[in-house]
Amino acid sequence: MLRAARAGARENAATRVVSASADPLECGLRHAVVRQLFERLLADGADSPYGGRTPGSARRPAPWAPQPSGPSDPMAGQDAAALRDLYQLATQLTAQGSLLVAVDDLQWSDTTSLRWLRHLLHRADDLPLADIATLGPEDARSNSAGIAAAVPLFQHRLTLGGLSDEAVGSLAEEVLGEVGADQRGVVGAG
Repeated sequence: MLRAARAGARENAATRVVSASADPLECGLRHAVVRQLFERLLADGADSPYGGRTPGSARRPAPWAPQPSGPSDPMAGQDAAALRDLYQLATQLTAQGSLLVAVDDLQWSDTTSLRWLRHLLHRADDLPLADIATLGPEDARSNSAGIAAAVPLFQHRLTLGGLSDEAVGSLAEEVLGEVGADQRGVVGAG
């Protein structure tokens, strides 16, 4: 569904799509999802405040980059500045047309990216912005408190049920072809 939503949005030239797939190995890295969302766009876009260069060589540091100086509690100041700068980046992108922010496997998102997403969702009502995310089962969530804070801010939620073993087998056969007697494999729902 997420892939189809991204493809449909990309058909509209006035819509910019940024997407990320959260990864369980990156859930402890600050701004891991945010970086996936914006790094390529910032590196490719001459109309960005980053001068069309990679965030490391830009006129301004990327919003998630550590700042050289700040208040007495640098992490609090840097987090606030990153939230502000990332929100401003999103609003700048919506000034040029619609923006779709798509995150797959939200349950593996890092805390700082979830904080930014929540910050954006609180302020998105007047923006031409759509946020779409997929969320795995509760037992797979690495950041339950962050997820619990962000998920209610999505205006619409759709819960898909799991597939039966028979449905998984039919789908596998449709995609992979019929399994012959000399082929072995196990297909089942997890």
